[in-house]
Amino acid sequence: MCVDGLQRPRSSGNIELRVAAGRHRVSLSAPHYQAREAEFDVAGGSTIVISEPLTPERAFMAVECNVPGAEVLVDGRPIATTPVTSPLPVPEGSHHVVVRRAGYTTYETDVNSVGAGARVRADLAWADPMPRDVGARVTVQANEPDIVAMIDGRRVASDGTALVPPGRHTLRVERADFLPDEREVDLAPGRDNALSVFLLPTPAYRQSYSAGRRRALIAGGVVLGVGVAVLGGGAALFFINEGTLGDAIASRDANQSELTACARMAVCSSGRSPVQVEQARNDASVDVDNATTLRWASVGIMGAGLITSIVGTVLLAGAPSGSRFERHAALVPRVGFTARNLQLAWSF
Repeated sequence: MCVDGLQRPRSSGNIELRVAAGRHRVSLSAPHYQAREAEFDVAGGSTIVISEPLTPERAFMAVECNVPGAEVLVDGRPIATTPVTSPLPVPEGSHHVVVRRAGYTTYETDVNSVGAGARVRADLAWADPMPRDVGARVTVQANEPDIVAMIDGRRVASDGTALVPPGRHTLRVERADFLPDEREVDLAPGRDNALSVFLLPTPAYRQSYSAGRRRALIAGGVVLGVGVAVLGGGAALFFINEGTLGDAIASRDANQSELTACARMAVCSSGRSPVQVEQARNDASVDVDNATTLRWASVGIMGAGLITSIVGTVLLAGAPSGSRFERHAALVPRVGFTARNLQLAWSF
């Protein structure tokens, strides 16, 4: 404190000075406060009280944090939320700084803020163990299996068994041969958060997949066509041979009946000798045997054609889907086991 340019004793409480009547200049100063100067006209026997507090000096504090959405408290008072894009104005002096967010470890430090030199670097980590009433569970439903899900660059299970801090995060989903999907998500604490992701293939994989599908369709079509042709040929042979077999059986039976009737005669009813009738019966029997063999051969051909047709049909049915990379195809329900239960997951 100065009165008319003369330094007076310092005091942390009230101070009383006696001065002569007249005009006096009073200067007040204190560390970390703005100095104040004023003039007063003091009449004899009067008292002037100066009680207005000094204005604290302003300083600035830069706060950096690896986690967005964290609350910044200075001396117990919340003043900002990360990310803090510009230095925070605070009174000069020592301050206790706390940076916190639910589901993360709390960062605390003491800093002396003078001018613009104070800087706080808070590195928050996931709480371990994560409180179950605070942690958020994440289920990532994708149109492709075998995905890799990451929250803020940290790999997590996609089936809802992992607990992560609630609030805003960056979700990234990856799979080999597919373009990664990255987005901002808000996770509610203490419950399941279902997130749907549709992954698109890389151009190279889409081209390779299409080429493989064409090859599978061509192979299946060729095998099916060959099977149908063989089946049709065997069926035609079977029905044609059935007529031949019927004629051969009728001829054999007729000759056998005639031979039986004229066994003791020199000439049979047809005018042939018994030897000729017997020869005709034997020839008919050979024809029956040949036709019977051909019947089973045609059945075998039809069986081979049927099997080949089935193989071709299976190849066609098992060919890669042409709608795999279309969004509506992802609406097909998929059943999968998770660590908690058997769930029916719809992918979008």
